[in-house]
Amino acid sequence: MSHNVIIGIVVLLIVLSIIFQIMIGVLYQNMINETDNMTATDNQILKQCKKKFANCYRMNGGVTNIPVFVDKFINHLRIGNISLISLQHWSGQLVLFSVFVSGMGIYTGITRGDRFISLMPYYIISMIGLYIYFGVSSAIDITGKKQLLKTNLVDYMENHMVKRLELLPESMRMADMTEEDLGFRKSRNSMPGVIKKAGYYEKDENEDAEDVEDARHTDLNDAEDSYEDAELKAKAAKTVDKKRMAKNQKDGAGHMGDDELEMLLREFLS
Repeated sequence: MSHNVIIGIVVLLIVLSIIFQIMIGVLYQNMINETDNMTATDNQILKQCKKKFANCYRMNGGVTNIPVFVDKFINHLRIGNISLISLQHWSGQLVLFSVFVSGMGIYTGITRGDRFISLMPYYIISMIGLYIYFGVSSAIDITGKKQLLKTNLVDYMENHMVKRLELLPESMRMADMTEEDLGFRKSRNSMPGVIKKAGYYEKDENEDAEDVEDARHTDLNDAEDSYEDAELKAKAAKTVDKKRMAKNQKDGAGHMGDDELEMLLREFLS
């Protein structure tokens, strides 16, 4: 591998490490600037922080240790799928790797018998790269920005947000309500009297009572109809039996007169 390729790799690693430092610093600085007006902020990360704190406060009846909550939130900040803590570590690792690559280039040149003058670029680039990296890190001051961001967030939550949550819990719940929940409640209230709070169960119980009463009346009516049918059948059977007995007496008498037969029939039918 030629010296130019190795020097190019060293420069690339140093540039990437500095870019990572700048990205982290810019993100923290933007959030710090937005904390001056947290109520009307447009920063999505800070909005997420406020929403998460409000939900945690209502679910647990308060947040006992706000600084710990803010620390956890800051430590979970991400750029894409990479956390800011990992990005900061990678920045330092890239600088160290650039120094290692420079050492490998110097070792390769020595084994090939190159003169010292041809190996000087490795020393110069490594020194300049380290100086720029630490200079940028010192100017950005990621640790200081993180602490300032934490202070601003804790101050806003303790002195402003907690009081609002204590004074206006119902309005905050209504503000967090989704459109789907509102649509469900609206459709539920617009339905007829079947779904009306406790009235739903009252109507069911009344309907059950009415069904039982109707069944009881039906059974009584059926019993009365059965009794009437039985009485009619008994009268019809009695009439038939009388007619049969009259006919048998008539046939057995044979020679009786009409008057005697008529008297017998009257006595029998009376």
